[in-house]
Amino acid sequence: MKGNGMYYNECQLCGAYLDPGEHCDCEEERQRQTARIMAMVRENKESHQMELVLN
Repeated sequence: MKGNGMYYNECQLCGAYLDPGEHCDCEEERQRQTARIMAMVRENKESHQMELVLN
């Protein structure tokens, strides 16, 4: 029990307050965001620099 007599859990990664039994999706969201960003860049094989992919 934490807070004002309220029952809740706290995500150890992002600090979100969760209802009992509720699962935080912060790690999954971080992975989705990373995948979106990585899809927008590529490494130039000659200069070894990152480039934006403009499609």
